[in-house]
Formats: sequence, C-alpha cells, structure tokens
Amino acid sequence: MSTLKHAPRRASPCELAQHWCAEDKGSAEADLTLSDRSLQTARWGCKGPAAPQWLAEQGLPVAPDYNRYRELPTGGLVARLGVTEFLIEADAAMLGPLRDAAMPAGRVHGLYPVLRQDVALQLQGPALHTLLRQVCSVDLQARENPPDVVFLTTMVGVGVTLLWRGDALLLWADGTMGSYLWDTLVEVARDCGSLRLCPAP
Repeated sequence: MSTLKHAPRRASPCELAQHWCAEDKGSAEADLTLSDRSLQTARWGCKGPAAPQWLAEQGLPVAPDYNRYRELPTGGLVARLGVTEFLIEADAAMLGPLRDAAMPAGRVHGLYPVLRQDVALQLQGPALHTLLRQVCSVDLQARENPPDVVFLTTMVGVGVTLLWRGDALLLWADGTMGSYLWDTLVEVARDCGSLRLCPAP
C-alpha cells in the first residue's frame, strides 16, 4: 500500500497532485487509482436559456435531456447539468475560441459564461465499487442508470458532479473543497486495498 506525505499546500487545491513527497505513489496494479485531473484538463461552462442552441451552433453535441453528457471527438465532453447549464471539458484549442465567442458576458442574449475552477478527480480500479459504497449514498452502479448519465450528488459531505467514462469515474467539485475531498478519499480508499495516487495520464 502506498504511503503518502503531503507537502505544504499551495492556495489552489487543484495543484494537489504536484506536491507529493512520497517516492512510492503505489503500484500500477493497485486495487484503486485516484488521479488528480485538475491541471490536466481545461474546462469552461455556460448557462441560460440560449445555451443549448448556442452550443449546438458552435458545433458541440448537446444532450437532449438534462443530467446527461456527450463525448467530443477530441476526447473531451459536454455535460448538461440542468435544463440550461453546461460543463465543457476540452483542449485549449477548442475552449479558447468558444470562450471568445461568448465573451464579454451579455454579448449573446440569454447566454451567461461560467468560470469553472473545479477540483477534477478520476477514480478507477477493481475496488472502486467498495469505496463508493462507503462515500456516496447514491447507487452509481444501478442497472437502470443510462450510460451517459450525470450524477449531481454528495460524496463525503461535498457536493459533486459525477459521470462514468468506461470503468473510470470522473468527479468535479468546488475547488475550495479540493484538499478535504482528496484527503478524505485517500483515507477511506486505503481501507479498500492497495492504492495508487497519480496525475491522470
């Protein structure tokens, strides 16, 4: 099992994975892998009555129902968090022009840009279901859940957005809760088997 000693925190909890002092981050064959994606992926959001149509006009896939997501050909995603609110993860080459087209706020009537400063984590491994039963009250593995569902729930007392991509669970939460969320998940995960901690590839 990996032993981890955190270096002093910086102001941004999104930099957690860059400040470990442990030489051993855990085996690649660990029962659980917890990855910090906060600095690995760019994200942006928008909301408002014009948001669904505007995103479609920009060439992005828009799920017809809320709490669903669509994947992008470049590997990113567009998550519909509510009727008119969206989270977009994509590379900078795509997000830059998208932000420019929406700014300044009010440029597009009924569209409101949303700054996303989330902590973004990824959890995977054969012991993941064991961990989820301890930290989340929602049954994320229920058979009736559509494969593109987006969960808005709580985990260890923190409001989170969750979705499955293959066998990996992606998680977003308020960046100010990043340190607490990371430390608590690590503590619980250590009781579920061997643990690997790393930035996402």
